Amino acid sequence: MVRYSFESTSLNKLLQLVNAKLKGRPALSVALILDGNQSALRLCPLQVLSELSVREDSEVRDFLKQLVGSYLYSGSRYARVDLLLCPLANSLAGDLLISKLKLLVGVPVFASADILGTCISEAEGYVRMWICQRYVYCYVSTWYEIFV
Repeated sequence: MVRYSFESTSLNKLLQLVNAKLKGRPALSVALILDGNQSALRLCPLQVLSELSVREDSEVRDFLKQLVGSYLYSGSRYARVDLLLCPLANSLAGDLLISKLKLLVGVPVFASADILGTCISEAEGYVRMWICQRYVYCYVSTWYEIFV
């Protein structure tokens, strides 16, 4: 787990923290737990994650493409991005965001109103990563681990 200050963290700094935590190992999946409202999720003080930002904000687009392209083992059938505790889950704004994200990053994207998201089985020896506004959670995955 890596602690960072939401108020002073940029998207580039967040990628540096992810890189340092993973130490060259690919993540099997990425879960984002972000504060937000019915229209957008806050990534850092200057950027939000929304259908509009995914479509028009080059910094947000580059961050998401690098997060998935550089740190996610996209060759796995389990590769995915989850938005957990997501205020946009099960809403039109959330559906629009998810469709734009899938097109941008090229892996399945899911939003869930709870912390667990959708259950999947995982390949042993890979990393499952959770990114929160204050912490990056990164655990070596085995099929029986649960994030609490």
